[in-house]
Amino acid sequence: MDKINELAKEMNVSPTDVLAFVRCLRIWIEKGFTFEQAIAKHMAQMNRLASNSTKLDARALIVPMYDELREVE
Repeated sequence: MDKINELAKEMNVSPTDVLAFVRCLRIWIEKGFTFEQAIAKHMAQMNRLASNSTKLDARALIVPMYDELREVE
């Protein structure tokens, strides 16, 4: 956990944000992408989500999914 806290401090974000970011990268890495490719894929996906979120009521979709995911963890 020290490395997570250290990275969070360096990135000026919370340890929770670092863990979420690492979990997202892990998905891409498990699909065979390199670390650098995983970051690029994650950034592209986040940009698509941000761009498309204005086209729909994202809150109505995301909040229930978020609650479901919290129950799984």
